[in-house]
Amino acid sequence: MQRSLQIIFIGIIIQLAGCKNESPVAENKIVDKNIPVTIVTLKKEVIRESYLLSGVFTTENERYLSFKLGGIIQSVLVKEGDVIQKGQVLATLDPLDIQSQIQMTKIGLEKAERDLTRVKNLYRDSVATLEQFQNATSALALAKEQNKTATFNGQFSSIKAPAGGFILKKLADVGQVVGPGSPVFLANDIAGNTAWVLKAGVSDYQWQTLNIGEVATIQFENGTAVPAKIVRKSALVDPFSGTLTVELKPLNMGNVSLASGMFGKAVITPTKGTEVYRIPFSALLDANQNDGFIFITTDKKVVKKRLIKIAGFDKIGAWTAADFDKNTYLVIEGGPYLKDGAAIIIKP
Repeated sequence: MQRSLQIIFIGIIIQLAGCKNESPVAENKIVDKNIPVTIVTLKKEVIRESYLLSGVFTTENERYLSFKLGGIIQSVLVKEGDVIQKGQVLATLDPLDIQSQIQMTKIGLEKAERDLTRVKNLYRDSVATLEQFQNATSALALAKEQNKTATFNGQFSSIKAPAGGFILKKLADVGQVVGPGSPVFLANDIAGNTAWVLKAGVSDYQWQTLNIGEVATIQFENGTAVPAKIVRKSALVDPFSGTLTVELKPLNMGNVSLASGMFGKAVITPTKGTEVYRIPFSALLDANQNDGFIFITTDKKVVKKRLIKIAGFDKIGAWTAADFDKNTYLVIEGGPYLKDGAAIIIKP
């Protein structure tokens, strides 16, 4: 029995040793190949991008109105939103203090006149000195100027409208003590509808491309549209919005009624175009609103990956103001399969 088991075991070993894999395993070789792509020549083109802006209506002239003198407000004759006419009295001060000042300067003037008369007579009789006569003369001149100033200031014990318009804001009320020059009203000046402007915020890029005199169209919520033009560009950033602003003046308001703070939109197409390179969407990789990657080639054999700043978008793609060498080609198909320095073959 033991001998039989040995014979079986030896046979199994011989059988295993004689087995061969008649089909050898093929080695998996990675062969580097040129990636087929489609390219186009990068060329500059001039575009005129239309800007859609939004802002609020105001007038060309806004001013703070105040008293020249300080005192207690006796009356306020207008409310916020009231229409005002040029020369209309808007508020008055308690006249007691002002009248007292005028009366004091008048008394001082009368005293200076008496003093000068007395000193002049004494000087004529050689009792008073020349210096005393000169001092009395100067005192009279000073008293006259003080009386003139007090009388002049008394004319400004009330606030009068410098022009027709309306009250935007009332900053003080009856019984309140105000100092000289303290604002009491914020008023807009209106000379017909031509004084209205739309103040709209713009980006740095838009501010640079837009010029004074550019033609625009202002659109209202009810669908009405009126022609306009840019009349002013801000030289400073608005501290509240953090943007630069442009002011658009309607050229023909027609029957449109406006109010300060009313919302409006404007469409502007710059007359001066901008030279850019257009990048189709198929060529953009990992793009966002500000930048994206593209593949370019100059020898049609090897590509380079390039980060570009995006200046704007349209239905076709994006455009950029970046600089490129002459005879530069843009990969518009096959980009997702490429990496920087990859070898390519141009599709026929």
